[in-house]
Amino acid sequence: MPAFKLTCKRCGVSRIALRLERCTQCGKYVCVNCFTNQNGVNLCLDCYAVEVNNDTVGAINEATRAEQAGRYEDAAREYERLGYLDKAKALREMGKTTIVKHQYVDINRLLEQIRQGNLVIPYRCPNCQAGITINKETSADRLTKCPYCGSALVVSDIERFLSSIL
Repeated sequence: MPAFKLTCKRCGVSRIALRLERCTQCGKYVCVNCFTNQNGVNLCLDCYAVEVNNDTVGAINEATRAEQAGRYEDAAREYERLGYLDKAKALREMGKTTIVKHQYVDINRLLEQIRQGNLVIPYRCPNCQAGITINKETSADRLTKCPYCGSALVVSDIERFLSSIL
């Protein structure tokens, strides 16, 4: 009885009684060294590599979308899972960064509106709760500290308060 040699179509190994498995995706018969079983799906390593590469591209796209949306921790987790540890670390640092935007406060413009309208506006010191009257005689210099307790008044808080009224 003649012995038949079987040959792996992937790596070219040829042996008698070589154990071959069929890839469910491409249909090639490959040896057990060129074969993997992932979640019950029999794949040759060529098809498995394409599948893994597609998963990686999808994961990178998802991480990029998370980063663009400001979800830095989600993006960092995805990059860390893929092995991009430096990128994950940088994103986590970005997540800790607080962005402060500067706002121009024109308290003089608001005081001018109060003068023109002959308005009297009561304001309370956030520290001692004393009543501070803002009227046509009030200057911007007078709104820097409380005349009763001497604590510093935050001009942007006063500006926000006056803007909501005017």
